[in-house]
Amino acid sequence: MVQFGTVLPFAGWRSVTALLVLSVIFSGLLVHGDPAPFTYADFGLNWNGTCKDGLRQSPINVEKSLFTRPPSSPPVPAGTFGTGTNVSVQHLGNQVKVAWKQATPSTVTMTLGAFYAQPNATGMIKVPGTDTDAGDADTVMSVSPVQFHFHINSEHTLGGRYSTMETHLVTNVSAANTSCPVSKPCNAVYGVLYDYSIDGLGESDFLATIFDNIPDPNGTTTAKTFLGGDFTLLLADYFPEDTSRYIQYTGSLTTPPCSENVLWTVFEATRPVSFAQTEQLSRALADAVIAGLVASRTDNRFPQLVNDRTIWYFDTAEPETS
Repeated sequence: MVQFGTVLPFAGWRSVTALLVLSVIFSGLLVHGDPAPFTYADFGLNWNGTCKDGLRQSPINVEKSLFTRPPSSPPVPAGTFGTGTNVSVQHLGNQVKVAWKQATPSTVTMTLGAFYAQPNATGMIKVPGTDTDAGDADTVMSVSPVQFHFHINSEHTLGGRYSTMETHLVTNVSAANTSCPVSKPCNAVYGVLYDYSIDGLGESDFLATIFDNIPDPNGTTTAKTFLGGDFTLLLADYFPEDTSRYIQYTGSLTTPPCSENVLWTVFEATRPVSFAQTEQLSRALADAVIAGLVASRTDNRFPQLVNDRTIWYFDTAEPETS
């Protein structure tokens, strides 16, 4: 496994600590787009506007040599993302995603400073790259899950190495008197990397039910249809077993319009997936090509330049030093 840095302290993911893999999106619910307007045929190299000209784009190649350790680990309130019912698996042509109705609420929180990848900031802070006041860095933000989706291969790379797959859990982040009010929340996306199990045969229990029920392109299947009305999605199961190490940086959406001021947090630990499960996802995306909905089976953007951004590394498993 390629090792990298430290992210925020996690209390284990039955009690989720508020910053895991965060891809925080400054522009409301603009999350990885709907299918038709763009294609991955050139892995995003042909996208224009901010996608082409922006200096804080995502994904990136995560290099250990670029890590910055925070002066201290900021306190992160613990919480859980709750559970979901009425779960649907949706095929959007260029993406497969999972949505649900929140059954038990999320209690996850984070500070505004942490949201903007300024883990030790105090007082009034600015929206990264602008002169706009974001709010007080110590303001506590609520974090509410919305959906998660899949990219195969991964979008982020570790030391130049692609993982087999990457998932992004999209959340709304909001607080009064900040740049992310309740009426127009920012977004946070928690990303998890998947690699093949040792023999390629060991399946992910978390993915099994989802991948067994991917509908035809542009279709939607609900949990009531494929699992029965008593199915409950445990969002704690989304995360890897080890959430103690992760990186965090300010980036962008990875699909058009590639809006910037997105906070990313990416875990070092990966989850296992089988050959058969990746084939299920690949075939589902290929079906959209056969149906004429998209031009390419791929659904991942090439890594972008880091430029002058700070890449924070957190390792909460390391003992405290005096």
